[in-house]
Amino acid sequence: MNDEQDFVRRHNTQNSIMRLWFDEKIDSGGFYQGHHLIGRDKAIDKGVLVGQTAREAIYVDFDNSPTIQKIYQEAKQRSEDLKISVHPPFLQVVYDIVQEYMQFDDSQGEIEISRILKKYNNHRNDELVSLDIFVREGWGNCRYRSPFAAIMIERAIKEGILTGKTGIDRSTIGIFSHAWVRHTFPSGRVYILNVSPPNHYIGTLESTIKKWHGWAFYREGEDALYNYPEKKE
Repeated sequence: MNDEQDFVRRHNTQNSIMRLWFDEKIDSGGFYQGHHLIGRDKAIDKGVLVGQTAREAIYVDFDNSPTIQKIYQEAKQRSEDLKISVHPPFLQVVYDIVQEYMQFDDSQGEIEISRILKKYNNHRNDELVSLDIFVREGWGNCRYRSPFAAIMIERAIKEGILTGKTGIDRSTIGIFSHAWVRHTFPSGRVYILNVSPPNHYIGTLESTIKKWHGWAFYREGEDALYNYPEKKE
């Protein structure tokens, strides 16, 4: 509906690509410095997450990220040890472990991110900076936490631990932008991992549509899929 379209804007990635194109920073194939851009239904590994405005460009490279590799091994072990879970065990472990290893709060988080960027030469003009740096430093908001979670899930799929496809969705509501992980199983069931404050959430997309969980996680038109008639007593 029109009011909802004005309320939720889901074109963050497209806006980022257009900005890079106008700035002549992206090649004719849509690659940025030889890397694909991370977005909806796009691969995470070897990709770059860029902003709608010029800032650091977060590069994800599992093979050259020793901190993420170490935490991923811990996630696999914890998943094996997890016998009972409401959610698929590996997703639950990733959801928990990202929040354990990466801090963020409104009062200190942006200060710490600025400190990290300054420590590593202020990557503020779409310059590449490794996600592994922020994981190692232990600070990050949704634009770091989401690829941190997604790369571990993507690696688990590659190793046959998990089935389906994972990616990062982004949108803007009012003046606030947000990123989260969306995982789709072969059955079509979609899980949302919102690993960033203020409203953490793990569960089905269906649940986020039937009850507000801090953000509009559904894509265009998906809310209509779960418009159940109200149950009469």
